[in-house]
Amino acid sequence: MLGAEVTGLLVMLGIILGLLVLAGALVVLLGFMIVAVLKLVLLVVLLPFRIVGWGLKLGFTAVGILVRGFFLIAACAILIFAGMLPLVPLVLIVAGIYYLVKALRRRPVPPVKA
Repeated sequence: MLGAEVTGLLVMLGIILGLLVLAGALVVLLGFMIVAVLKLVLLVVLLPFRIVGWGLKLGFTAVGILVRGFFLIAACAILIFAGMLPLVPLVLIVAGIYYLVKALRRRPVPPVKA
């Protein structure tokens, strides 16, 4: 007789625990649904700010690329001119010889018009 009472008690305890698990599952499921709805509401509310942020990021990125390109071109120009600087005396000597030869050359006499 004592075994049947214990078995009935265990069955009732199992049923009670099962109902608690079902109730807890409902609470957890409800919590997940509330979190999902709140995330959706926050997404909709904050979407204009995110769009403005994307626009600003795109604008600043474009300006950064332009500035970086300008500085890159300026650095290349400086390096090219710095590389040509040792050639200046040679260019001056060649120009002097050219003008000297040009000055010493005979000029053709223009024809006389009758």
